[in-house]
Order: sequence, then C-alpha cells, then structure tokens
Amino acid sequence: MTNGDAAKAAQLIGYGLQSRLRPAPDSDYRALLDRYQTDERFADLVESVAESMWLHVQRPTPLGLVLAGDPDGPFAVNMDNCGLPLRSGAE
Repeated sequence: MTNGDAAKAAQLIGYGLQSRLRPAPDSDYRALLDRYQTDERFADLVESVAESMWLHVQRPTPLGLVLAGDPDGPFAVNMDNCGLPLRSGAE
C-alpha cells in the first residue's frame, strides 16, 4: 500500500460520513466503494484508518459506506447531535 492508497481510504471514509451523499455511477465514491468490496488489502486499510478515527465500518451498501461512531469518540451520536427535533417540555 502507498500513501496514495491511505489518502483514498480516508477519502472513502469522508464520503461515508456525508450521509446524504450517494455513490453515483462513474463517481469517485462509486470507484472507491467498488475497490473496498473487491480489494481486501484496501478494505483492511479503510478499516484501520476508520478505527484510528474512532469509527467502525459497518458495511458497504448500494447507498454508500455505512459507518458508526464509537460511543466515546468524536463521531458518537447522542441526543445533542442526533438531528431529531426535541421537545423542551411535556405537553
């Protein structure tokens, strides 16, 4: 693996973190996602880079790379950052 491969692994993770972004045909995201699914060494690198960022690669899907944040990491989902509308009091 090269430094370029590490950059591509980080780029794939970056795409996966953008929940509304989809791997369109002929896009860099699609090419990297396909490589993740066919190149075991690249997949291992992606998972290592993700782990160093406190992320877990769940699986690749047609809609993109599914990532989950470690509960103690910077990408953890909690009530403050979940994006759900929260009520301030009982009605």
